This record gives sequence, C-alpha cells and structure tokens, in this order.
Amino acid sequence: KGREIARDLGNPVEDIPNSWYRTGEILKSKPGKTYTEQMPDLAEGVLPVIHCSQEIPCNPCADLCPNGLIIVDRKDIRSVPTFIGNNFCCAACERCVAGCPGLAITLVDYSSNPDRPIVSIPYEFTRDEISASDIVTVLDTRGEKLGDLEVIDVHSIPSSDRTWVVQVAADAEIATQIAGIQVQEANITHPMLQYVKHVTDDTILCRCEHVTAGEIRQLIRKGYRDINEIKTVTRAGMGACGAKTCSPLIQRLFKEEGVPYNEVTGPSRRPPFIEVPLGAFAGENHEEH
Repeated sequence: KGREIARDLGNPVEDIPNSWYRTGEILKSKPGKTYTEQMPDLAEGVLPVIHCSQEIPCNPCADLCPNGLIIVDRKDIRSVPTFIGNNFCCAACERCVAGCPGLAITLVDYSSNPDRPIVSIPYEFTRDEISASDIVTVLDTRGEKLGDLEVIDVHSIPSSDRTWVVQVAADAEIATQIAGIQVQEANITHPMLQYVKHVTDDTILCRCEHVTAGEIRQLIRKGYRDINEIKTVTRAGMGACGAKTCSPLIQRLFKEEGVPYNEVTGPSRRPPFIEVPLGAFAGENHEEH
C-alpha cells in the first residue's frame, strides 16, 4: 500500500510484484478449515508435538527449526505445519516451543525414560509465578484436565527469552496430549450469579478519558440532562472508541438516579456523510476539491 500511495502521489516507484498482493490477501484472510488433532504414534526419541490444527496465515515454526524439519507450504502459509522428521533427528533446541506465537507446540523427550517422558511447555506469564517442584495442572487443547504434575525445570532459551519453557514429567499415555498449563482456578472465570445493581463512584466509565461514575453522577444530581453538556465538562465520550463503551453506562447512571432517559438529550452523532477522496487532503495533481 505504501508504494501504491507513493505512486498515486506522482512519485517514481518500482513495479509492485504480484506476489505481494497475493501475500497481502493471505495475511488478511480469515481462519480456514479446522482439522482433528493427530497425535504421533512413536513413543521414543524426541519430537515436537504441533497442536496447531486450523488453517491460519502463520509460519514462524518452519523458519525457527534449524534442521528444517517443520514444513509450512511457502505458497500458502495458511496450511497446517507438519513435522517431517523422525523421532531421532530433532535437536531438542526448543526454538519452535518458545517461538510459536500461538504457544501451540510442545516437545516430548522419551530419551531418558520412555514410560515417563519430559514434556516442554511454553509459558508466557511472569517467572515468579512458577518454579521447580511446583505442582501444576496440565490441559489438552480443549482445556480438559489431564492431571497434576510436578515441575522439573523452568528456563528460557537465548533466541526467545520472553517465553518460559516449563518442563514436567508425564505418563506416556498423556504426554503428547499436553498442550498447556492451567494458570488460575476455573471458578475465577465463572459468570457472576447476580447482576451488579449499583455502579460505585470509583468505577471508570469512560476508559479513554478516565472519567469515573462519581463525576458523572454528580453532574446528573446537579440537573444535567444533556449528554453533550456532560461530554463538554468531563470529556466522557471523546475518546478513541467513539463513546461505544461509556454511552450505555451513562444511560444506566441516569436510570440509577431515577431519571427517565426520555428526558435526556442524547449525544450528537457526527459520522462522515459524504465520501472524500484522499487526494483532497494530499493536493494530488494540484486540483481543487
């Protein structure tokens, strides 16, 4: 797009390769087909387990493997990664584990104990949250619990020191199914049983401008009945989201204060009502617009 804009502004640029347009369309594309996860059969040696089962435009794992053992179709990087090596050619460098943006690769090492292999799992929370000898709950790709295991080691690798690699020893029956670690109790994310009936004064209603419910409630009690006036005084609704977050919350405050919303003047909506070519702003071709 940069070259297109420069060209349209009359600047000399090289021809844009067709492959660039093709790549752009791939990168903008929506996720494609989802496949059933296939677990490797051989329980010996060392091998990465690729839990990525959906067609998405992503290929870092293929570039990270120093031996070229992970393949993604270069003509269409939406294809699912494939490990083409055997169980004895992986260098166990863990670069694919730490480098996958989706944390979708684990490494299973049967070399020390085939019955209880070492599983390396990517982990992107703070280091002080987990240590050797801790007991962690391991999960599969569906979030189902596989068991509680002891952490053997936590480390990072030089090429990707922002992702921790957590190693656990697991029974061979579940080793390849392990995809992640549960970081909080499941009940933390359970929906609340009751509707929150009152918004406290210290609640941030307008996140863009950091306006609290107390500030707006005070204006309502002073007799403000025009959202535009409240907007002028507090800047609520003037942020980047275009008041998408705070508008319904302000309406709720009026209701809490016993003010029917049909007595309130709503905000002025000023969307673009006519298409304006970018050339009008760039002065393209010195034409008047």
